[in-house]
Amino acid sequence: MIELKNDITIVIPCFRLDLNSSYLKSLLISIQHQELSNFSIQKVILVNDSPEYNINDYINLKSFNLPFLLIENEKNMGQAYSRNAGIFNTRSNFIHFIDQDDILNTSFYRNIVNISDCMISNCILFNKEKEIFLYKKIRVKIYNLFKSLSKLRWFLYFDNIILSPGQAVFKTDLIRSIGGFPILSSFGSDDYGLMFKLCQQNVIYTFSENAIFKHRLHFGQGKNNLKMEDSKIEALSQIQTEKNQILIQFCKQQNNIHKFLRKCIYILFNNLI
Repeated sequence: MIELKNDITIVIPCFRLDLNSSYLKSLLISIQHQELSNFSIQKVILVNDSPEYNINDYINLKSFNLPFLLIENEKNMGQAYSRNAGIFNTRSNFIHFIDQDDILNTSFYRNIVNISDCMISNCILFNKEKEIFLYKKIRVKIYNLFKSLSKLRWFLYFDNIILSPGQAVFKTDLIRSIGGFPILSSFGSDDYGLMFKLCQQNVIYTFSENAIFKHRLHFGQGKNNLKMEDSKIEALSQIQTEKNQILIQFCKQQNNIHKFLRKCIYILFNNLI
């Protein structure tokens, strides 16, 4: 039997549960059915970012055998604000941010066996409506390549290759040390800002190929709708980098040539391979 050693808090921002409650239920089921692992779930923090929709009207939380903490935002504040509220309300050693419409493989935590400041899982892209899976084996090779280089910063030299915050489990103190997620006026890239700040800390990460995180792909909600480029520029403007960090400076350049090169690398990594 595996000894339970590491307390973990799961933070889930909730939005428009009149439309998304079925997704959240699936996520909570996947959390409740996690296999025995080196992690003990201390809290599942639900941050309601649409206070006009009462969570209890859509989900019977008492039907889940999980230690819930429900936080109600006064108004819609965005994912970054909601995630930071979760950080403020946890005392566990580790923290995991998951979007309400994503899902964990039931062996997710059991397969994270190398404990570190940042533990990155494998990621499957899926879309339930079209019943397609876009799992790409090449990612495993690239993750392991970056792992051999030992530094998290390799992930973001060109674009946001961490597809979702849910793909990574962090030490809570590490996230607190960088101030959590950047609060942006343009929603969309607060997770990119978080990972970029972590890159500056020279964080050493571990990669677990068998820990599967399932990230829902929305074909009807593209980067243009979310104003990703605007929010990315805003996130990067909040972060100071040294002049000799050439590749990080490359990420911050906003001229058409730099954006085109980053886009080519991102498309190759996430869509064409």
